[in-house]
Amino acid sequence: MPVRFTLFTTMVALGLLAVPTYAADCKQGDGSLAATYELRGVMEVGSAIRLHRDGRFEYMMTYGAADEVAEGCWKRAGETVVLTTSRMRNNHGGRKFKQLKLKLNSSGGLVRTFDATHKGTYARLR
Repeated sequence: MPVRFTLFTTMVALGLLAVPTYAADCKQGDGSLAATYELRGVMEVGSAIRLHRDGRFEYMMTYGAADEVAEGCWKRAGETVVLTTSRMRNNHGGRKFKQLKLKLNSSGGLVRTFDATHKGTYARLR
Protein backbone atom coordinates (compact mmCIF):
# COMPACT_ATOMS: atom_id res chain seq x y z
CA MET A 1 0.00 0.00 0.00
CA PRO A 2 1.57 3.35 -1.03
CA VAL A 3 2.18 6.03 1.56
CA ARG A 4 -0.09 9.06 1.05
CA PHE A 5 1.33 12.45 1.93
CA THR A 6 -0.82 15.39 2.84
CA LEU A 7 0.72 18.81 2.83
CA PHE A 8 -0.13 19.89 6.35
CA THR A 9 0.18 16.58 8.21
CA THR A 10 3.62 16.02 6.70
CA MET A 11 4.80 19.54 7.53
CA VAL A 12 3.49 19.25 11.09
CA ALA A 13 5.12 15.84 11.52
CA LEU A 14 8.43 17.26 10.32
CA GLY A 15 8.11 20.27 12.62
CA LEU A 16 8.33 22.62 9.67
CA LEU A 17 4.99 24.42 9.95
CA ALA A 18 6.25 27.13 12.25
CA VAL A 19 6.13 30.02 9.81
CA PRO A 20 2.92 32.00 9.21
CA THR A 21 1.64 32.31 5.65
CA TYR A 22 1.86 35.78 4.14
CA ALA A 23 -0.41 37.04 1.37
CA ALA A 24 0.12 40.79 1.51
CA ASP A 25 1.84 41.04 -1.88
CA CYS A 26 0.01 38.21 -3.68
CA LYS A 27 -2.46 38.84 -6.46
CA GLN A 28 -5.56 36.71 -7.04
CA GLY A 29 -4.63 33.42 -8.72
CA ASP A 30 -6.42 31.52 -11.48
CA GLY A 31 -9.26 29.99 -9.44
CA SER A 32 -9.48 26.95 -11.71
CA LEU A 33 -6.02 25.87 -10.52
CA ALA A 34 -6.57 26.46 -6.79
CA ALA A 35 -6.20 23.02 -5.17
CA THR A 36 -3.78 20.71 -3.41
CA TYR A 37 -1.42 18.75 -5.67
CA GLU A 38 0.70 15.68 -4.85
CA LEU A 39 3.89 14.76 -6.72
CA ARG A 40 3.79 11.50 -8.64
CA GLY A 41 6.30 9.74 -10.84
CA VAL A 42 9.48 10.41 -8.83
CA MET A 43 10.67 7.51 -6.70
CA GLU A 44 11.25 8.05 -2.97
CA VAL A 45 10.15 11.70 -3.05
CA GLY A 46 7.13 13.04 -1.19
CA SER A 47 6.05 16.49 -2.26
CA ALA A 48 2.89 18.57 -2.32
CA ILE A 49 1.81 22.05 -3.34
CA ARG A 50 -1.31 23.90 -2.28
CA LEU A 51 -2.40 26.78 -4.51
CA HIS A 52 -4.86 29.18 -2.87
CA ARG A 53 -7.35 31.36 -4.79
CA ASP A 54 -5.87 34.50 -3.21
CA GLY A 55 -2.53 33.85 -4.93
CA ARG A 56 -0.69 32.24 -2.00
CA PHE A 57 0.99 28.84 -2.17
CA GLU A 58 2.48 26.36 0.27
CA TYR A 59 5.03 23.74 -0.77
CA MET A 60 6.79 20.84 0.89
CA MET A 61 9.17 18.16 -0.30
CA THR A 62 10.94 15.35 1.51
CA TYR A 63 13.58 13.07 0.04
CA GLY A 64 15.27 10.76 2.51
CA ALA A 65 16.47 13.00 5.34
CA ALA A 66 16.25 16.17 3.22
CA ASP A 67 13.19 18.34 3.83
CA GLU A 68 12.03 21.60 2.25
CA VAL A 69 9.08 23.84 3.00
CA ALA A 70 8.21 27.10 1.28
CA GLU A 71 5.46 29.65 0.86
CA GLY A 72 4.86 32.67 -1.27
CA CYS A 73 2.82 33.81 -4.26
CA TRP A 74 1.88 32.00 -7.44
CA LYS A 75 0.62 33.08 -10.84
CA ARG A 76 -0.33 31.52 -14.12
CA ALA A 77 1.58 32.69 -17.19
CA GLY A 78 0.05 30.92 -20.19
CA GLU A 79 0.69 27.20 -19.73
CA THR A 80 3.16 27.77 -16.88
CA VAL A 81 2.53 28.15 -13.16
CA VAL A 82 5.23 30.21 -11.46
CA LEU A 83 5.82 29.89 -7.71
CA THR A 84 7.77 32.80 -6.19
CA THR A 85 8.94 32.20 -2.64
CA SER A 86 8.68 34.72 0.16
CA ARG A 87 10.03 32.21 2.71
CA MET A 88 11.78 28.89 2.31
CA ARG A 89 13.42 26.57 4.80
CA ASN A 90 15.34 23.37 4.32
CA ASN A 91 17.39 21.17 6.58
CA HIS A 92 20.02 20.14 4.06
CA GLY A 93 21.85 23.42 3.54
CA GLY A 94 21.36 23.12 -0.21
CA ARG A 95 20.21 25.66 -2.70
CA LYS A 96 16.82 27.25 -2.13
CA PHE A 97 14.66 28.26 -5.06
CA LYS A 98 13.37 31.79 -5.53
CA GLN A 99 11.10 30.73 -8.37
CA LEU A 100 9.83 27.36 -9.50
CA LYS A 101 8.22 27.02 -12.93
CA LEU A 102 5.78 24.18 -13.53
CA LYS A 103 4.20 23.34 -16.89
CA LEU A 104 0.48 22.60 -17.12
CA ASN A 105 -0.29 19.33 -18.85
CA SER A 106 -3.46 18.30 -20.68
CA SER A 107 -4.88 16.48 -17.63
CA GLY A 108 -4.54 19.50 -15.32
CA GLY A 109 -1.32 18.36 -13.66
CA LEU A 110 1.73 20.51 -12.97
CA VAL A 111 4.90 19.03 -14.48
CA ARG A 112 8.19 19.58 -12.67
CA THR A 113 11.54 18.88 -14.30
CA PHE A 114 14.25 18.17 -11.73
CA ASP A 115 17.02 17.43 -14.24
CA ALA A 116 17.52 15.77 -17.64
CA THR A 117 16.35 12.36 -16.39
CA HIS A 118 13.94 13.17 -13.53
CA LYS A 119 10.50 14.58 -14.17
CA GLY A 120 7.32 14.27 -12.12
CA THR A 121 3.77 15.55 -12.16
CA TYR A 122 1.88 17.21 -9.34
CA ALA A 123 -1.60 15.68 -9.64
CA ARG A 124 -4.65 17.42 -8.20
CA LEU A 125 -6.03 15.65 -5.13
CA ARG A 126 -9.79 15.14 -5.14
